[in-house]
Amino acid sequence: MKLKDIKKSFALKPNYYLIPVYRTSDPDDFNSLVDEVKKLKGFKQVEFARTPSKGLCTITKVLWAEMPGYEIKKVKNGCEVLILSYEFGHCRIQFRSTESKKVDDCKIHGRTAFTKFKKDCQKNGIDLEAYKVDEDTGWEIKQTIENPKIDVFSPLFLDKTYVSVHHLDINSSYPAGLAESHPEFRPLIEKYYNKRKENEDYKAILNLTIGFMQSRYCDYAYSQLSRDAIHVNNRKVDEMTLWLQKHGRIVLAWNTDGIWFAGESLADVYHSSELGEWHQDYTDCQFRMRSKGSYEFICDGKYYARVRGKTTFEKEIKPRDQWEWGDIYREEADAIKYTVGPDYHIYEVKDEK
Repeated sequence: MKLKDIKKSFALKPNYYLIPVYRTSDPDDFNSLVDEVKKLKGFKQVEFARTPSKGLCTITKVLWAEMPGYEIKKVKNGCEVLILSYEFGHCRIQFRSTESKKVDDCKIHGRTAFTKFKKDCQKNGIDLEAYKVDEDTGWEIKQTIENPKIDVFSPLFLDKTYVSVHHLDINSSYPAGLAESHPEFRPLIEKYYNKRKENEDYKAILNLTIGFMQSRYCDYAYSQLSRDAIHVNNRKVDEMTLWLQKHGRIVLAWNTDGIWFAGESLADVYHSSELGEWHQDYTDCQFRMRSKGSYEFICDGKYYARVRGKTTFEKEIKPRDQWEWGDIYREEADAIKYTVGPDYHIYEVKDEK
């Protein structure tokens, strides 16, 4: 990838949160772009002035003093290059070591989704400012937020093949958790949920808003709303776990808002399409776990590999959608770990054997 290939999406105005982002999980791709940016004629590496809200300072004399220029910094799970130039255009280039299909499928980013949500709340008589807390309080609340439940029920269940395995999932669980813990949001969230397939912005709001509200990008100002939404999700997962065990099923693993279990199917019981309700999305699977972040299953004759993060196997040998039973156990199928070097290149961390 070259800068000229992404230049068509460059922004004309230096609004940090509206500048298009080119994301890649390929370190070679990112490193080549970093090298190209460093060679831009007349550009200097700077640390752009920021406003209290972490946006770019748009005072003309400050911007002109910094441009044309670029900023490179480490961010969560990766690195970002920010380019500002009135002649060249403005863009952000990000390397992310982890991927989320829910996030990557969205056409807009977290702040944009939250801004739309905030405006819609205002139209519906909800003033989000009333929920806002200062940064220190928000950070303290964030520390109390429960971790997502991603784990195996017992290490004894690893490396064994199970049949008659099924998966239960909660529909749009985190947004539903907000609707349940704060009923004033329910009408709006149900609108998003019911029209998410025809409106990509609604889908993005459902997928991104809860995470954004507890992030540094809004100074953790709405962490309590994220906390409450996630608590409802985890409580539902815990309650369903107990119900399954009480009714003779074997709980194998959890994946945030879902449960893998063995035993009699519940497809006739849990098939709701309503917001926040359970539905069984995989039935009668052959299932095996290597770890809490790596498992495989076959459902209706189709093979699925679930590995958190990129692997050498898919990068150099075989695309993940062509993997076969047992491929998750290859040495090359271990998730790759990355680090950001002093030159802001992305380097693979080699485990010592």
